[in-house]
Amino acid sequence: MTPLEANAILAKAGQYDGRKPDADTAEEWADELTGYRVTDCVAAVRAHYRDTDRWVMPSHLIGRIKGERNDRIERHKWKLRLPAHIADMEDGPEAVIAESRWRAEAIERIANGEIPPEPRALTTGTGYAAAIRAALTPPPAEPSDQGDNTEEQVK
Repeated sequence: MTPLEANAILAKAGQYDGRKPDADTAEEWADELTGYRVTDCVAAVRAHYRDTDRWVMPSHLIGRIKGERNDRIERHKWKLRLPAHIADMEDGPEAVIAESRWRAEAIERIANGEIPPEPRALTTGTGYAAAIRAALTPPPAEPSDQGDNTEEQVK
């Protein structure tokens, strides 16, 4: 995070508590909040002052951001579906590495608020879902070898 971004967060906090951001404070906050997104920090400032009138500090923001990120992961990780190009890889170290990398990136996206869509039911779509539907659908009945005797049976 840059001091300019930290200054924006401090200015948001100042709207609540009257603080006046300065360059030294912005520099320190930038160091403390490195790796955190400005949007998450601003949301954490708002949440902090909804709950308390205590002077907000970087540790308060970090705690709230981590909590929110963990909540998102817990609420949405079940939606993750391994992409076919990774699921179809032959077992081996390359497949394990690809799956691990994909899961880590997907969880990071969820933590950042990119929520995956609900998985589609097997009754829709093509590809993998269609293959499963086809495997579960019984084959059509075979025609009788006795020919068409329906008229004879009726008489």
